[in-house]
Amino acid sequence: AFNRAIEIDPRSTGARTGLGHVLTRLGRTNDAEAQYILATELKPADWQGYSSYGRFLIDMQRYSEAIAKYERAIELAPSNPNGFNNLGVIYYFLNDYAKAADHYRRSIELDPYGSPYSNTGTMEYFSGDFVAAADMFQKALENTPSDYRIWGNLGDAQRFNGATAAEVRNSYGKAVELANLRLEVNSRDTETLVNLAWYYVNLGRTAAARNTLESANPDFITDADQLYTIGLIYTLLGDSATAAQFLEMAGARGFPKAMIDATPELKRE
Repeated sequence: AFNRAIEIDPRSTGARTGLGHVLTRLGRTNDAEAQYILATELKPADWQGYSSYGRFLIDMQRYSEAIAKYERAIELAPSNPNGFNNLGVIYYFLNDYAKAADHYRRSIELDPYGSPYSNTGTMEYFSGDFVAAADMFQKALENTPSDYRIWGNLGDAQRFNGATAAEVRNSYGKAVELANLRLEVNSRDTETLVNLAWYYVNLGRTAAARNTLESANPDFITDADQLYTIGLIYTLLGDSATAAQFLEMAGARGFPKAMIDATPELKRE
């Protein structure tokens, strides 16, 4: 479909970056990068092309190059929070929490929408400040209350911030409800299936967790974030050997080791 769009309008940078995303998912990363490069060459004054290219470079763990793309996006659109938010993500992956926090703060100042709050919450979570993490996730939900992932993140933080068991169940329950609504649209969405299995295991619904994880076909998953979550699910299910295998695969696929080491469930092992 993207190729047909490009035939109609060869200068469509949206079609180019969309094609790049699909090619990346197919493992054709060289072809994908060629599309991102072409998108920035076709419209060098369009910040969105640099942002999309930066996202690709993050996925490839080429962080210094990604920083340059987002800095260029900020030059072109200094009032847009996107560049600052993604720079925060990169610096977090590089374990530079001070720079990450600064860029998230600047993103929030420009536009207090859900993503910077959620990203800041994630940073606080892995830094061990679960009270601050929960506060950020609650702020994110004020802007995006239908995002099941943020409800799940809130439940994660509440397990360690002194919240009541009822509050934790409510957050995970809301995440389950919204995730199932998403699966009604696409029942094969592996990201949602893996996250849903995580919520079930935290609610003590181990049979549902196992069945949902089986539906995701974990042996065929290559996404680093999903592999990490699967590792945590097996940790809570008491299968430490399988958990270690998936966490090792997550690290090999680029999931930051610092985040794995800072994971509360793994610290308690």
